[in-house]
Amino acid sequence: MISLNVKLGLFLNLFKNINIFINKDLNMTTPKTFTFDKIELLKKTYSKLPKKEVLKYFPEYKWRSLQNIANSLKIKREICPQRRGNIENLFNNSFESYYWLGLIAADGTISNNGTLKIDLSIHDIDYLKNLAKFLNTTISVFPPYNSVNSKKSDGICRVKIKDLKYGLKLRDLFKINGLKTYNPINIDFISEKDFLMSFVGGLIDGDGNISKRGYIFIDMHKNYFNFLNELGEKLKNYQLIDDFNVFIYKDMCRISFNSKSSLLMKNHLKSLNLPIMERKWSRISDIPKIKNYLLFHKDEIIKLRKNGKKLNEICDIINYKSIGTLSSFIKNHI
Repeated sequence: MISLNVKLGLFLNLFKNINIFINKDLNMTTPKTFTFDKIELLKKTYSKLPKKEVLKYFPEYKWRSLQNIANSLKIKREICPQRRGNIENLFNNSFESYYWLGLIAADGTISNNGTLKIDLSIHDIDYLKNLAKFLNTTISVFPPYNSVNSKKSDGICRVKIKDLKYGLKLRDLFKINGLKTYNPINIDFISEKDFLMSFVGGLIDGDGNISKRGYIFIDMHKNYFNFLNELGEKLKNYQLIDDFNVFIYKDMCRISFNSKSSLLMKNHLKSLNLPIMERKWSRISDIPKIKNYLLFHKDEIIKLRKNGKKLNEICDIINYKSIGTLSSFIKNHI
């Protein structure tokens, strides 16, 4: 019959070997043993708590080490239905919700587990704060970096939310199949004029560019050729633009809008009080630098001039800047 002391000795030796096995098998860099108490603590915390909260209980370990230990002990992390914000707000049928849907269509990623992520340049952090506020979340900032396979970065700012229910609903809304970079999304859910304009505003702020002359163009993979054509037709049918053009170059396709269409879109977006990216839209002058603008106001100008208004007064009334151009116009038309 084995005595109690012998049994206790055998147990302690076995427990010691388990600790040695765990540390050796996981290639842990720390010499500290992962004790029975720590295993129990890991079981209670690793499955349910966020990463940062778990690490607070194990300050001497890196996350990768804890993951390896948990895997060896067959401790799995439970699927958390929601973390760090409310994707649900994107479904509130407001102009702003459709605007952010446009940005997400351009710059966002929506994973299979319902995680939404949007990365922008650190220079656009104030702009991204508007989205963070709308989704009740915070912004993460990452410092500059150099990569062999990418251009130098000044740093990025990120909004990232996991919402299993509404993240997957968002994927279904766009009918995302594979990588949306190459597989066109669906926007048949947009059925109203102002919602469409809001969505396009976000799309432009994500993937669009505005030239110094006020022309807007959006570049996407060539698989989006039909998508961009249909989008342009919808905008034209709603009389939101003057005209558009779509063409393919290399493995990309582009939709472009002339300055008149660009101004129409800018004014419409401003009337909807949307948080557009000012650094882009400021390139479109609110006052066209063409004489057609004066022709449009011709009757009003003639009336004001006959009533004795001075040139600077007329400029203020019709919201025009160049007194010299106005003077020449009056000489030629009155």
